[in-house]
Amino acid sequence: MEKPRAFISYSHKDKHAQPFVEVLVTYLDIHMDLFWDRRIKPAPFAKELEKEIETREFFLPVMTPSFARKDSYCRIELHHAEKHNRKIVPLKIILQYSPPECAKYSWADFTQGFERGFQDLTRKILGRSYLPWEHLENGTHREILEGLQRGMIPASIAREFGEWAIVEKLWPYIRNRLEKSRIHVGEPKSPQDILLLVPSIIEQAASNIDAVSVRNAQRTEKIIQGYLETEEQNITNDAALAGQNTMKLLIEVEHELENMAAARLDAREVIGMRHTSVFDATSQLRHLIKTHARTLNRHMS
Repeated sequence: MEKPRAFISYSHKDKHAQPFVEVLVTYLDIHMDLFWDRRIKPAPFAKELEKEIETREFFLPVMTPSFARKDSYCRIELHHAEKHNRKIVPLKIILQYSPPECAKYSWADFTQGFERGFQDLTRKILGRSYLPWEHLENGTHREILEGLQRGMIPASIAREFGEWAIVEKLWPYIRNRLEKSRIHVGEPKSPQDILLLVPSIIEQAASNIDAVSVRNAQRTEKIIQGYLETEEQNITNDAALAGQNTMKLLIEVEHELENMAAARLDAREVIGMRHTSVFDATSQLRHLIKTHARTLNRHMS
């Protein structure tokens, strides 16, 4: 199925415009065939721009103060789109600013956040709302993990994924080793719960002269503390920081599981972890993306 085609118009003179467009293109390119003038020198009004406007169904002007100036190429582009009856959907990114030229059109409102604006825009153009990151649900394991690393996945999902890696991947392996050594463990539901158990685990392991369990508990404590400390510093819920912290955690958990298996001289288990752990992780992350996307889209509709 051919993607809808759109021309994005913005002013280079407004400092907020190009960064916004770069982010928009990253996500919207999944759903649409986009053209924007980053690679074209802004003078004079190029024939290539005229042709692109004429051959694209949608015209998306980014509304910033320089847009409405009489000498603005954005106004020329808008008038050309109007002349050729393009479907015009302005993008509002500044709360108190709406150029008169765009007042007669139904705009997509990004002033309440990029995510909500993206849903608004895709609903107007594609007939249903999309979250900017939900396409990763269908990505390969490499695309999903790269998306996490680059901050394309919300911090809340990255955080939930990190807790899953600790509670559902790392902890069961440690618990199995401890129970075989007759060390009493509880049923922690979070990384914080596991940290509360560590002093008791170390005390029991030391009394049993179980140096391996002591080392495992200490390494686990270090991994969890490092992860939680970085999360506590991320007070703005920055997606890139959360994603990078969770990727670091995932690598540490995988290495720790491999080290524990190697210490038991279980070669088959080590090889199995190397081949399956990344795919297990991406399956869980794909599930979280799908679940959160469905919930948020229901609220938006």
